[in-house]
Formats: sequence, C-alpha cells, structure tokens
Amino acid sequence: MRNLKVLVADSTGVEGSAVALWLLANGHDVIAMTRDLAHPMAMRLMRRGARLAWVDPDSRAEVEESMQGCDVLFLTHPPDQDPDITIRHGTTLVDTASATGVAHVVYSSFPAAAAPTGIPHFDARHDVERRLAQLNLPHTIVAPTWLMETFTTEHFLAQFREGRLALPWPAGRKLQQVAVEDVARFVALAIEQPAEYLGRRFALAGDELTGLEMAATFARILGRPLRYEEQPLAAAWASDPRMAAASEHLSGVQPQADVAALRDEFDINWHTLDGWARRQSWEELLGAATPDARSGAKGPVRGG
Repeated sequence: MRNLKVLVADSTGVEGSAVALWLLANGHDVIAMTRDLAHPMAMRLMRRGARLAWVDPDSRAEVEESMQGCDVLFLTHPPDQDPDITIRHGTTLVDTASATGVAHVVYSSFPAAAAPTGIPHFDARHDVERRLAQLNLPHTIVAPTWLMETFTTEHFLAQFREGRLALPWPAGRKLQQVAVEDVARFVALAIEQPAEYLGRRFALAGDELTGLEMAATFARILGRPLRYEEQPLAAAWASDPRMAAASEHLSGVQPQADVAALRDEFDINWHTLDGWARRQSWEELLGAATPDARSGAKGPVRGG
C-alpha cells in the first residue's frame, strides 16, 4: 500500500482530528486544513507530522493551492456550523477537488441526510452529497450516528454530576451511537482500499441502546446512581434547537445503521458504549467545571 496525500478539512474538530491522527499513524501524508494555526490540536497534528494549511474555505484560490497533488479529500464540517456555510464550503471543496483531479473524496454526512428532510443541518449535507453525485467525482459517504464523545462535553458531565442523563429521546427507544475512533478507522479503510468503498454510503454505529440502558451503563462505570430523564421536546427546543429537531425527526424513522452487518463486514473492533466509556478518564472529566477542550461547549453531537 502506497502512502497517500490526504487533505483533511476541519482538522482540529473531533472527527477531522481523529481521522488525521489515524492516517498519520498509518504513514500517510496529511495536510491539515485549519483556520486556527495556534489551536492545540493543530500543534499536536504538526508534531505528529502533518502539514498545516491555513485556508479560507470561501477562497477558491486558497482551497485549490492546498489541494494540489492530493490523492484524497476527507471532508467534514463542524457539527454546529450554519447550514448555509456548510453548503457553501462543501460545494467549494468538492468543486475544487473535481477541478484539481483528486481521485477520491470521503465525505462525512448524517445518516438522515440521504434524502431531504426539511431540517436545515441535515439538508445542507444532503446538498453537498448531491453535488458530489452531479460532478461524478469518485466518492464514499460515511454517516456517523451519535458520537459517544458527546458524553464528555460539559452539557452531559453536568448531568452526570447531578445523577441524571437527560435527552429528548423516548426512554425505551434505542439510540445508535459510534466512537469517533471507529469512524476514523473506517475512513482509513475507505481511503486505503477505495475499490471496496467507492460509490457506497455507510451509516456508522457500533452500538444501540435505550435511554434506560445508557443510564445504567454510565451508572455502572461511574459508580454512582444515574436516572434517565426523557426531556420534553419543548425544553429541548429552548436549549438546543438543533438536537431537538434531530430527535423529533429521528423518533419517527427507522434506525439508519445496521450494527450487526457492520460488525460482520468490517473488522475494526467496534466499540460498545460500555467499552468506550471504560476507556475515559471520568474522575478527571467530572472534576472539571469547564467545557471539555477536546469537543467544545456544545460538543460533537451528530444526531442523524
């Protein structure tokens, strides 16, 4: 397997950084696209061997310069990005990839973005997917479900300190979820073995648990009582409209990922929530009173 030159968008975000670090560990050349060269993750990527590229995604010339000679583009967006910006930046990047001869685009979307939903942050990624298809650009779509890393953000850490887990999600309905490390490993496989992945769309999940099962998992690992609270949608709309819209939509549709099939077809040691949670430094996380620096105040919620 030859080393590949990969441009990673949103390289300091939870998903982009995980992919960049995994590719670097596998010997690939990574160009880490960022607007913040002083970001701690940018510094970490540079120490691991990445080349940092300060790029304004609204500048076609800057995007084109950073993409010269690249074999692959891994494109993702900040999860809380304005939908219009997602469409604009996504279109610029895939148009430039087509013009510069990039051989493969791996695009990180949402499971529910395979078709229009009326929910802006889903439909923005659907528009980028549609643009990839229009360009006939060789591509693979990965669509992670709820990222387990969301539980390390201050929003949920505060709940854990109060002995509760609250989501706008029916207590008995399963929530599909995936560890960001598993997403990175899957993306690396798609990049290294493109023939098996080109033209395919994968909803990614390593586990699926009800709210009650999630609360029991965290209670067992944290060693403290934890109750599940089904948050009323009205309250969710007031505190986080994006999560509320996703939850309202997804509560009425079938699960997007086939967890059993993914485990059978792709041997990447998928994490269960229990297995992932046991690897986290909960004493340190719960002792902090500020948002988790790895994921930001709102965190890496996917939700669809």
